[in-house]
Amino acid sequence: YVHTSAFAGFGLGIRIPWTADVEVSKKIIPRNDPDRTNYEASIKVETLDADTHFYRSVGVPASHRYQGKELPLEAGAGITLKIKLFNHWIIKRGTDDPVVGKVINMSQDFDPPLGPTPMPIACPHLLYEDSGLAYYARFAGVGGDFKADIGIRGDSIDLRVRPYNSWNRNGSEYSKSFRNISLNNELSPVSLSFSIDDSSAGSRQYFYNFGPIYDQASYNTSLTITPKARIRGTIYLSELWSALSDINITSNWHSLFTAAFSLPSLGPHAGVESKLEAIQRSKRLLPITMQINPNRFSVNPSTGIWDFIISDLGSQSLVIKEYIPDGFDLVIESITHDGIYDEVEKTITWNIDKDIIPEDVSYRCYSILSAESEQNLTPKPIGSFEYLELTSEGNSLIEGAIQDFRYESMNEAEADLARYKFSKRPSINDYNSVIQERDSKLTLEEVKDLRAGSKMIQVENGQATISMQLEESEDLDIWTNGGASTFEIPVDSNEGTKFYRFKFEE
Repeated sequence: YVHTSAFAGFGLGIRIPWTADVEVSKKIIPRNDPDRTNYEASIKVETLDADTHFYRSVGVPASHRYQGKELPLEAGAGITLKIKLFNHWIIKRGTDDPVVGKVINMSQDFDPPLGPTPMPIACPHLLYEDSGLAYYARFAGVGGDFKADIGIRGDSIDLRVRPYNSWNRNGSEYSKSFRNISLNNELSPVSLSFSIDDSSAGSRQYFYNFGPIYDQASYNTSLTITPKARIRGTIYLSELWSALSDINITSNWHSLFTAAFSLPSLGPHAGVESKLEAIQRSKRLLPITMQINPNRFSVNPSTGIWDFIISDLGSQSLVIKEYIPDGFDLVIESITHDGIYDEVEKTITWNIDKDIIPEDVSYRCYSILSAESEQNLTPKPIGSFEYLELTSEGNSLIEGAIQDFRYESMNEAEADLARYKFSKRPSINDYNSVIQERDSKLTLEEVKDLRAGSKMIQVENGQATISMQLEESEDLDIWTNGGASTFEIPVDSNEGTKFYRFKFEE
């Protein structure tokens, strides 16, 4: 009597790696009526046979990477063997005490499907010569071969969509509610219509972020698995009597069972955030201003890199000078509209003609600090502008500081500019060293050192003329002309440098 059998139990998991390609139509938000500017956003997905690097990059814990297998599959299998000769049991090993029993790793790589057609994703096949699932005794040897036919159908990848700084658009209807979409085929995009919600943008906001956010992703699938086994073995009759031949035994493949079931919706893997932000930064056209009032806007595209844009350039010829702060350097190629960079002074100068005034000028700078913690510091450039204003008395030079979000008023910007210029003035030692150089034509008398709010006194024909205008008021609100006072100071060029100040006495 000879009897042998194989048994197996299977444990499996399945996961679906996929990537998304999202497109948001590029828009420049208009200046006059930016609200409800229409745009489209589409998404298409593609499943893939991922590797351990992919699973690590998206946040899957190390204990769940399974060597990058999409189908973690294990079979607990065993072989029973019973042999009786001449009414005596030679081997009697049943399922409770199999001759061989072990757990076999049959995990598989595959590219998950997405579509209506079922796909045979794996048929792992293990011969006992490879698996070691065999038993050898004096009179017999027996082993088990295993395989599992596995099929899968990918029904859909479902996503929730919510608009960011936008409206959902459906014809003439607008809403802020969530929308759910199902992607049923790979590389077949699903497109949705949106409109920009500009109510959250500030009046001087130069850039604006908008787009859809996709989250709560899930994969819907159905699965079939049919484990199969067969027995192969040898009875060594030659061991009993050398005249006998050994007998080889091979059974047919037998299905152990067939399971077909729809899996619950597969959500995000443990440790993975299921969220795609398709937010784009779009330029927003600000209202055109005829008055010269330069404003600086900043963008931080990546760590340690900053883009600066100066707009509101008005409609007259002007000169803009931007001072690059310490700790940062300039990308020369990023300077727009023929700006000239002085590497010694670390300044950019734009000479802009009124006939070709651009909407803005811009440049890029980057951190040159070595400490990583300091690379995230925001540069604080300082800038000035000047232009000639035509008045009834002739041309008047108007000077000012460039404004940005750091300053609550123009006075703060002007004071910051004055402090910066004052910090860069030469010291008295610098003056002496310059004067001592014979090749230099610079003298102390030629150095202009004016503090904020002061005026240079013009000297003509040996006289310095100072005029003061007096105003009077009864309520500190309305002021009227109270007269003028003018006096002259004789200036003798032979007396050297003289300094003057006003002193008020009670």
